[in-house]
Amino acid sequence: MCATDAREAGPHDQCPLTNGGHVNHFDRLPKDLTEEIVAMAGAWAPQGAPPGEPALSGMHVCRSWRNALRNSPFSMGTLLLAAETQRDFHNPDHPEGRPVPRMARASGAGLTSVLASMLRLAPASMSAPQLEEEVEEALCAACRHGHIQCVRMLLPERSCAARANANRGGEALAFASTYGHADIVELLLASPQHTAWADWRCGYPLVCAAEFGHADVVRLLLHAETHAPRADCQDGEALVWAAENGHAEVLRVLVNVVHHPPRANPRDNVALVRAAARGYMGVVEVLLSAPTNAAQANTQDSLALVFAAQGGHTDVAALLLGAPVHAARADCHGGEALLRAASRGHADVVELLLNAREHAVQPDNRESEALMVAGRNGHARVVVALALSPLKGEVTEARKAAWHVACAKALKLLQARKQEGKAARAPTCCRSRKCMGSMA
Repeated sequence: MCATDAREAGPHDQCPLTNGGHVNHFDRLPKDLTEEIVAMAGAWAPQGAPPGEPALSGMHVCRSWRNALRNSPFSMGTLLLAAETQRDFHNPDHPEGRPVPRMARASGAGLTSVLASMLRLAPASMSAPQLEEEVEEALCAACRHGHIQCVRMLLPERSCAARANANRGGEALAFASTYGHADIVELLLASPQHTAWADWRCGYPLVCAAEFGHADVVRLLLHAETHAPRADCQDGEALVWAAENGHAEVLRVLVNVVHHPPRANPRDNVALVRAAARGYMGVVEVLLSAPTNAAQANTQDSLALVFAAQGGHTDVAALLLGAPVHAARADCHGGEALLRAASRGHADVVELLLNAREHAVQPDNRESEALMVAGRNGHARVVVALALSPLKGEVTEARKAAWHVACAKALKLLQARKQEGKAARAPTCCRSRKCMGSMA
């Protein structure tokens, strides 16, 4: 094809760059832009230009190139295919460097017209295995970035071998599930060109969707027509990740599924402990009220309460203490919950633990350790709450005397901490008013 034929042919009728006689794509550019490029190369100078000086700036030529390529998807696709393939040396599975796919650059950016040009030109410029790899990588990139039009273009291009390879198709489904692109997930599950099962790798797409809180994607995967994943796959991994990240809606979808619902207390209630430590009130409610295999608040000697008290999550602690069955004990782990709440100044949690209806913790527990720690750390509200809390159980004179001594000592520690704070905030000598007056 000569240069004249290339100018007259449509963008999809031109052949790509090959080893033989190829199209001169400069003929597709505007005449003034061609003159500028040739001038910058030193092969031609515009009329009237000073001798020995370039007539145009390099930045101007770069901008002109960019504008020309933006207006010509065919040229952009041709240049991408003809570009030297870069290699990624950061992939541990390919220490020699993994080729960076070229179609993925277009599909990841949502450039449908450029991708269409590359799909048309690629069979003449690369082998069948290379094309198959390019299409699969481009499909994953489009699923990751949510470009559904690119996904629709790439699905029919998958080879028979790629369609039979559920592992490659599963990667695309996992990307779409991880980033919450429900429309793409629905398209992949319904497309005959995509044979990846929804339970790929024991429900890995479901776990990814649950981890990042995509409830709509979780519903699509669980209700897939064929090979739907089990909600309790991987020993409740989806439920654990959803609980740890505070996705209460995803948990409701999982625990209320009809077939194979996950246990709300997997692995010794690890989901409840992690949710309580982060203060996820909604998640704790769902786990404690699950229809089957509900979480127990008193598991591991009420460890969830200890972490809730440490974080100052009063509402979560109250929910654990007030659970209708298997309620947490306020005096769990020898009063560890009270000690952690007092050391961090969570007065509301301290009062909650001291006034629990059952198994309330004693204020002088562990030889009044919570009171001493609160005074040493300067938590006045906690010291007052502990000092005003009445002793319960058998109150002997010796116990009462020891408690009075501990309260007095805590008040001294609190006063000392207050004085240290004042000294730390006091101005230095050169900034004090007295020194400033003498300097004047």
